[in-house]
Amino acid sequence: MAKVTVIVQTVLVVSVLMILTGCATSADPAAKPSWANVASPVVESTDPVLTENGEVNPGTYWAEVARVSGTSDIVFRITRVYFREECDKWAMETMNENECFNDYGVQEFPDAYASISPVAKVSVADQQGPGTNLSVDTATIKNLVLMEYVNAPLAYSWVPFPFIVRVEQGTVVEAHQFWVP
Repeated sequence: MAKVTVIVQTVLVVSVLMILTGCATSADPAAKPSWANVASPVVESTDPVLTENGEVNPGTYWAEVARVSGTSDIVFRITRVYFREECDKWAMETMNENECFNDYGVQEFPDAYASISPVAKVSVADQQGPGTNLSVDTATIKNLVLMEYVNAPLAYSWVPFPFIVRVEQGTVVEAHQFWVP
């Protein structure tokens, strides 16, 4: 009888632990893709791109995401964007007046790259037009870039629009895709 009581108690403890573990939720908003509508990023300009010892300094930047050749990793190529009048001024200073089509221009920095934190806050643009982004996680953005399956809403298709990223300690901690024409 004592052996049966110990077995019942063990099963009860294990069951309670399984229930608690299964019901636990993460406080991390980047933990699971929700595909919920979120606001699109609003940006007037981005920070000058500065690197130190091969690491991008903290700041907010324009970036393109790409696969690291020969791997299943992704990386953000960090650039600077200029909008409207600021773009026109930059284009005149650099004698490249054709840089500001669609009211924005991108200044390239060939050696500025940053990886993404596994817990970064991420959203992708709705390809139907500006104004709405969809909340996802870093695993989802990686799968989208690698052209792997994701459980996305039926109307969603990946479009490689640029991102507005926030970099801290050389790593992207926020990445919000920016719809462009």
